[in-house]
Amino acid sequence: MSATETGRSEKRDVVLLTIDCWRYDAPSEMPHFQELTSDFQKHEAICQAAATNGVFPAILASQYSHEVYRTEDPNLVGDSVMSLPKLLSRRGYKTGAFLASNPFLGKWASHFDEFWNDGMRNQNEGANRSEYSEFDRIRNFLKLESRVTAPEVATRARRWLDGTDSPRFLWMHLMDIHAPYYPGLRRGVTTGLLKNYYSLVQYSRYGMDAPDSVLDTIRDLYWECVNRLDERIQEVIQFLPEDSIIVVMADHGEELHHGNIGHARLYEECVRVPLFVRHPDISMDESPIRQLDVAPTIAEWVNVAIPDSWTGEPYDGEPRESIILNHSHGQERVYVGLRTSSAKLIEAYDMDGNKIDTEFYDLEADPTEQQPILDHSNSSRQAVSRKLERHKQKKNLMSDIFTNRANATDAVEKRLKELGYR
Repeated sequence: MSATETGRSEKRDVVLLTIDCWRYDAPSEMPHFQELTSDFQKHEAICQAAATNGVFPAILASQYSHEVYRTEDPNLVGDSVMSLPKLLSRRGYKTGAFLASNPFLGKWASHFDEFWNDGMRNQNEGANRSEYSEFDRIRNFLKLESRVTAPEVATRARRWLDGTDSPRFLWMHLMDIHAPYYPGLRRGVTTGLLKNYYSLVQYSRYGMDAPDSVLDTIRDLYWECVNRLDERIQEVIQFLPEDSIIVVMADHGEELHHGNIGHARLYEECVRVPLFVRHPDISMDESPIRQLDVAPTIAEWVNVAIPDSWTGEPYDGEPRESIILNHSHGQERVYVGLRTSSAKLIEAYDMDGNKIDTEFYDLEADPTEQQPILDHSNSSRQAVSRKLERHKQKKNLMSDIFTNRANATDAVEKRLKELGYR
């Protein structure tokens, strides 16, 4: 995805559209999206985490979460962090973010001129949205409707664009396919309304201990949500300026086939995601881009100097090893992994820092990670293990990622529970 010299476009509008829980195989089920992006370069990205909170430090600031969030309060971004919107703002860009009620993203509010996240500006702020009542929650459940839909995000973003002069950096984040999987009443009726209500309630209560029929329905509902987003995606893309640089990417995927439903573990289902780019003068290469490299690549495209604090580099088509970290309160685990172009090593720790499991996969022979290589003497496993150990020691990862997490406000805690994080 490297840009030629003529492809570096100063003062060109930049649009970042991120879709929560968008699996790498989801675009193949989205014919409207495929038509709308027929002139886009199609690619893939490798996530730096398996969940939103760990991903956006990489996407927006080309660093890992423990480098971006405050040590004394990990619910806030450090004052010295130089993010892509801040960087572009210094070059004269107006910056706007319109996000579909994600409690992990409010902490980025101060990095934008205009910021809307359904009233959630950070996880510690007492003024977080409180008017979303239990009645609203029940009503949305009965309507099988997301709390904030893609059209609402698009309407707010379009209004901002219409009232703002170029150059602009616009970030939109969609939650339409995030759990609980609400595909809309029309699709709910078509696929069996009572069955869907029953399965959503049972899964909310029992999780993976629910009957197999319930889990099958939940998986089906995920794909119904993908289909419904596809029906609405034109409203999100059609108003974007024709000459703008557009990057469409998942923040992470969704695990459906490794004995769990959600996003916590570092399987390809969660950390390999779609990436679509529209730029008039770029060429796409086969190697996926790390999320760490997205901000530096955009900066290079618009001829902005890359901060020394950023870990990533502009993409040049060469495969790069990717460290992946995820701190999952829901599973009470911390996951640390290293992904190369051909293999992946995943380590799981409990919250006290004790290693409890290690998995190694040959991604060329086993791309869906069904058969872990258990032989510790395997030369590839040993080589990747040594690389991961060097990264852990060099970055001091283990002491940083086990820092205590601060508490959130009641409003944010309710939203986290609603989304299945608590």
